[in-house]
Amino acid sequence: MIEYPGFGVVLRRLMEHRGLSEPAGVTAEELREVLDGATPSRPLIEALAAAFDLRVPDMLVLAQLPVPEELTPLDPNAGGGVRDTLYRLAKARPRQVRRVIRLVRSLPQQPRTEPTPPRHPYEQYEPSIGAVLVLMLENRNLRTLHAAMALAMTTPLYLSAATYPSLGRGQAQPRPEWVRDIAILLGIPPGDLAAIAGMAQPPEDRWRHPAAAEIAELVWEMRRLTADQAAMIATKLRYRSLRAACWALLRSRRA
Repeated sequence: MIEYPGFGVVLRRLMEHRGLSEPAGVTAEELREVLDGATPSRPLIEALAAAFDLRVPDMLVLAQLPVPEELTPLDPNAGGGVRDTLYRLAKARPRQVRRVIRLVRSLPQQPRTEPTPPRHPYEQYEPSIGAVLVLMLENRNLRTLHAAMALAMTTPLYLSAATYPSLGRGQAQPRPEWVRDIAILLGIPPGDLAAIAGMAQPPEDRWRHPAAAEIAELVWEMRRLTADQAAMIATKLRYRSLRAACWALLRSRRA
């Protein structure tokens, strides 16, 4: 298992990779305390996330802090709809995925009806780089099978669903190419995630989906949907052309 070196070390690695001596919005005293091992406050986490253009839940994962319920995916059962939507977009171009993103954003925000379920015993991960990767995927409602299929459809990475819990538990060791491909789906620059993991920059000649950046944004946006909303999008994309499905759904929202 690649042990987790601590948030201060990870932050220093990211700063060195970015060539930053002091992230914007963070005082020198705050930065020094965190680099020395102090636990960052929520406002500091938010400031660091903004400075490095990372999602707040992902920065919380890096800091080994729990993600509060209001920042978790709305419906843990919506992952299948996310997976099926990506399957329909396997050959989509960037502008087509952007249409789906606009559609997702147009859907009404539903209330959270159930609390975030407790983690299973086999999902109790010790701090490690592998656990960070798995938890960041879970921030996007991508667990086990959903994560495996989403990565296989957007990158060359094809791992069994069972590999992801093993990665979280430290039984499988992340490789540089895995870090690169997971970073693409997360919408994080691969060099940043490689630096966080203490790995060399992976080669950039590996294949990625032509709309990889848009798909990463879509996956993030879909975390606010219910399972029914996510399934509805996937179903419409299945039975209509991409353009027709998006226009039909947008028209029904305006009616």
